Amino acid sequence: MRKISIITIIDNNNFGTFLQAFALCKKVEQLGAKPELVDYCRPHMSWKYSFKTIFQTIHNPLRIMSRLLSLWQSNKTHQKDRKFIHQYLSSQSCESIEDIKRTVSADVYMTGSDQVWNSIHNRGLDKAFYLDYAPQGAPRVAYAASIGMPQFQEYEKEETKALLEKYKMITLREQSSIELLSDLGLDKSKLHAVLDPTLLLNKEEWKRQITLPRLHKEKYLLVYSVETKEQNNVIESVAEKIAKERHLKIVGVYYGGAYGRMKCCDYNHHYATPDTFLSLMYHADYVVVSSFHGTAFSVNFNKEFITVMPDRFNSRVLNLLTKIDATDRIIKTADCDLRSINPLDYGRVNVILNRERRESIGFLEQMISVCDK
Repeated sequence: MRKISIITIIDNNNFGTFLQAFALCKKVEQLGAKPELVDYCRPHMSWKYSFKTIFQTIHNPLRIMSRLLSLWQSNKTHQKDRKFIHQYLSSQSCESIEDIKRTVSADVYMTGSDQVWNSIHNRGLDKAFYLDYAPQGAPRVAYAASIGMPQFQEYEKEETKALLEKYKMITLREQSSIELLSDLGLDKSKLHAVLDPTLLLNKEEWKRQITLPRLHKEKYLLVYSVETKEQNNVIESVAEKIAKERHLKIVGVYYGGAYGRMKCCDYNHHYATPDTFLSLMYHADYVVVSSFHGTAFSVNFNKEFITVMPDRFNSRVLNLLTKIDATDRIIKTADCDLRSINPLDYGRVNVILNRERRESIGFLEQMISVCDK
């Protein structure tokens, strides 16, 4: 059985982060290979770095105590998220790229999804996500990697190209990422757009993989945001209108504490884990979100939804909704005419999604067997 080592972003408290890693590993497993996730923490996301930064940037004792409490709670939540990963997946904990070189070995080395090649998020070009630790000549591939930025930093282009030219296969999550890599000089004919890993598993497969209990008896509208107060204000206004019209309760789910709570909610789930998010999404009667994975799960679970478009890193949302002809679900302000949004024809959407899913799984199968070529 081929061993596939997968590295992706799993060091932050974000539902989509963990669920995309889970889905990719499970689909690789279903295709007859043995996935192992590299549990890697970017330097700026470590607990030690955050602890040091608090004392370097804050001088008010009360604010220091508040931030330390928040850091402690965030770290506690992250441990629960990692427990979720370790419960379902095989993983190898590594603290640095040198650590990965020493401990990780595989038949195929894979860069997973999420914004792994976004040097703004990663605070520089993180070579771990470019598989720079893989042995010379080892098969390198990428499944649904995302850049997220409108363009590469000029001073990073040459090194980025050199790292990516070592890959045998590259698939990306957005068409815009294909254009960016083509502009770097990579062969465009060898670059392909595929679905986000969370869409590789259909609704019933998610239900079989993870227990999804109903957490609220009443019918409800779910709100979820990873954006700023401005987007949250739009979400609150729109959610209140829809909930009133449809006689729904409003439920909020957050990976953080009460500071991010939306005032419109009847119920709130703070410091939630990925399986809680998934349960709430699965049983929701309507969804209003401002995140890509909130949008992706709404589509995959066939929900009526509204997406409040974020100001940046929004190409993946637009790409998905363009693919299924549902861009009318995107709004930017609260004064939009909700009555002009027609119910989605999920019979048609699922035909498109299933076709895209088959093509994406086909590319993943090629990656798993690339060491045979």
